[in-house]
Amino acid sequence: MSDDESGRTADRTADRTADRTVGRMVRVAVLTLLLEGALTVAARAVFAGPGDDRAGFLAVFTHPTLAAIWLLSLAAAAVFLVLPVVWLGEELERRFRGRADAWIPVVAAAAATVPVLPRALSAGSGPADSAGAWLTGVVVLSVAALVTRRAGGGRGLGLGLGRGRGLGFRRKAPAPTR
Repeated sequence: MSDDESGRTADRTADRTADRTVGRMVRVAVLTLLLEGALTVAARAVFAGPGDDRAGFLAVFTHPTLAAIWLLSLAAAAVFLVLPVVWLGEELERRFRGRADAWIPVVAAAAATVPVLPRALSAGSGPADSAGAWLTGVVVLSVAALVTRRAGGGRGLGLGLGRGRGLGFRRKAPAPTR
């Protein structure tokens, strides 16, 4: 086998490993968001007011259509909110030093404005409601991103921003051993 062929084989193996890592991160992010959402719905059902329908809150678990829609929205949130928070936190770690675990809540605070902004701009929502929703979003995104980062090995996946490589995923080269 020539050096060129062995290099291509190594690249394919690295790509498969990166794909498996991203897949594992998506699964962990969805499961984390599912657990957080289930705890929220259960707490809302337990602490429902006198006029609230407690069974209506739990219908999301029992109705197949609602459960499917809920799972699809969690998968979308994992891919479009949680994974970018993880990757941007790691990129900020590389650029400005520090730990990615410290950058993730900062990035989550910025990302939490995405789902809360339409609510904040609506006429029927007060500032206290918007601030509470934003703070909840920061906590949920931070916890999900920190757990997901651990599932991805805690390092090595990044966006490759500003380095002339485009927006493709890449694996960090292992440190040389001596």
